[in-house]
Amino acid sequence: MTLFTSLLLAYLSIATDSYLVLAEPIAPSSIVELDCGPGIVCINGYGAVLPFPFNRSDGGEKSTYGDTNATNVPGFDKINDYHFVSFDDKFKRLLGGDATYEFMFTVADVTHEVNTPNCTQGPVWIKDRNWILFTQVAEYWQYRIDLNYHPPTLQQYSASPPIYSADGGSFHEGLAYFVSPGGGGQVPSVVTYNASSNEATTILNNYRGVAFNGLDDIVVDPNGNVFFTDPWFGYLDDFNPTPPVLTPGVWFFNTSSGSSKLLDGTLQEPNGIVASPDWSTVYVSDTGVNSGRPPTFHPTGPRTIYAYDTDLSTGSLLNKRTFFINDERDPDGMKIDVLGNLWTASGRGADVIDPAGNLIGKVQTNFTVTNLVFTGDNLRDLWLVGLGGVAKVHLAERGNRITKI
Repeated sequence: MTLFTSLLLAYLSIATDSYLVLAEPIAPSSIVELDCGPGIVCINGYGAVLPFPFNRSDGGEKSTYGDTNATNVPGFDKINDYHFVSFDDKFKRLLGGDATYEFMFTVADVTHEVNTPNCTQGPVWIKDRNWILFTQVAEYWQYRIDLNYHPPTLQQYSASPPIYSADGGSFHEGLAYFVSPGGGGQVPSVVTYNASSNEATTILNNYRGVAFNGLDDIVVDPNGNVFFTDPWFGYLDDFNPTPPVLTPGVWFFNTSSGSSKLLDGTLQEPNGIVASPDWSTVYVSDTGVNSGRPPTFHPTGPRTIYAYDTDLSTGSLLNKRTFFINDERDPDGMKIDVLGNLWTASGRGADVIDPAGNLIGKVQTNFTVTNLVFTGDNLRDLWLVGLGGVAKVHLAERGNRITKI
């Protein structure tokens, strides 16, 4: 045997061991594992191969994963009975052994004639007061959950001066930051709110004399500067009667100099925005899957989360790439935990995505979720707000805190 032949056989042996061994398809009877943990249903092998025929209607606008018609998979029709759906053991470890789901409040309908009449948004945890502030669209008042009471209480409050239809929220150095899509006699703006004094202060409301379209979400960097999204939804949803004149975009606002600049004008309807714990990455969702006036669901439209590298010294987003595509409705508000997992509002619940862009689990609710926030000891309570409801997920008490404040 020649040296070449020996080397070739050795290479083929390594290749066979390393690259040509495929996982055996999971038998239909083993895809769905009911009660794989407290209140958890597990989808083994991501359900990558479902026996035909199977079908999921309407492209995910209203259907959930559990609504998939997969009659040849035992237990598939039980998925919607669970609040937690695990695709990877990493999600089970996040939940721990004592995770619970509780529907907390029904939120009132709005009196205005808008297309999302009972939508809440922008939850912010005020740690020193142990309050959750979240917003009611198309109104001059917002909601406050007081976590100092057991059970927590829900009240309405109005800032001074009032903020109309406040949307996505953030927190930095004692101040809550909200954005507004405009309407109600106000223009789209970035507003800070001091919970101690109840004072609201507008810090940005135009780009060189041109009103923004209808700001949607916001995140504040460690330097106190602001990244925000500016889609057309304020006009499309009839919150703001003024037609947009700027391209939908992702923006940076330097709060020291007052300068603002467009970072990305290629997204159809930029929506949620969040940063990784070390601020090396910013994530932005594009929800152009809902477009038109009023917005109509188009299954082939973008419902995508993009990742960008950051340069905070210049307020720049670089190296845009696709991170995740949603399967249910569209990805709305987002938060990040200390492990780098992204938690995004997603139709009737929330998706949990690992740093590599893999879905590891779902939280399922009985209402459409628009945003979420972590609170409490070690930040292990996840509050979800949305269309008509507020819910709480209590995660494991042990381990590192789930996110940073």
